[in-house]
Amino acid sequence: MGKSISKSHEEYKRDQIKCRGMVEKYSFKQGVGKKRYFILKESSLGYSKSKDMPLSHVIQIDQTFKILYEDLEKREISIECTNKRGENALWKLIFPSQKSTEKWSEKLKKAVRPVWQDPNSERCTVCDKNFQVFRRQHHCRKCGKVICSAHCRVIEGLPELGYNERVKICSNCVNRIGNINGVERAKSLSEKESLKASAFKHKSVFMSPQSMLE
Repeated sequence: MGKSISKSHEEYKRDQIKCRGMVEKYSFKQGVGKKRYFILKESSLGYSKSKDMPLSHVIQIDQTFKILYEDLEKREISIECTNKRGENALWKLIFPSQKSTEKWSEKLKKAVRPVWQDPNSERCTVCDKNFQVFRRQHHCRKCGKVICSAHCRVIEGLPELGYNERVKICSNCVNRIGNINGVERAKSLSEKESLKASAFKHKSVFMSPQSMLE
């Protein structure tokens, strides 16, 4: 009762998240790009020197995997990840065409999406109440957990996950996003205030009588 989603939903077909082809990987140490054969699967991204060689580097698409930047005109996507040594790494990928960039961007964002909780779950993960006719089941697009209609919110989109339309997320994720945005805004304001203070101090020193005598 109250369940509206089955495992036939597109989000459960993660085995369809596949992409492969030659991509230029920029080397920050050498300052040049090197062509590598990349293979994207539902939970990993790896590359080798050629199509016929085994993958030499493979990273897991987990919570540390983030798409930091994309520019379709420049055909670039920058990724933050954890490498095979367990270190934070930055991959800058340059694609052969804008169409190829769009394709990889779409697939990568789908791979970053959370694995959806089983639709056969009986209870809301927020309030722990059973799903009913008037307490229907939904899935949060941000965390993938099942939630009831009372704890379902609609936001404008999650572009970092490839959702450019209005989507449903849980009240917990709404609060998390709000906190993150609040911290980022506070940090930005703090940096601006520091710059203003620095500029004012510099101006005061420059205009002081002592400085004019010098």
